[in-house]
Amino acid sequence: MPAERQLPFATIVTGDHYDDASALGRPDAWRLNVGLTRSAYARLFPYGSDGGVDHTVTDTVLPHPGYAPQHWVCVVNPGEATLATVRQLLAEAYAFAVRKHANNRSRQTSS
Repeated sequence: MPAERQLPFATIVTGDHYDDASALGRPDAWRLNVGLTRSAYARLFPYGSDGGVDHTVTDTVLPHPGYAPQHWVCVVNPGEATLATVRQLLAEAYAFAVRKHANNRSRQTSS
């Protein structure tokens, strides 16, 4: 994809540089963010996010504090409780990114 259209499918944030919702200034606190498809997000949060989420909670899959409307989720300090879910979400997000890249490449070669 063109550089201006490239987006990550997952990020790791280690401080409060972008937002302070997760209080990442705490010792050893970090947050994994994962961009999902609409259906994957709806599977986790069928009623959306009510905005009353405590984003400082650890080892819990939550709607992202800023990008939930774009179907992003987050986990502060993923651990044993979320390990299987996080692995599945990362695999799904990666597969979606691969599909988007392949679709873009096929559009470019057919033009």
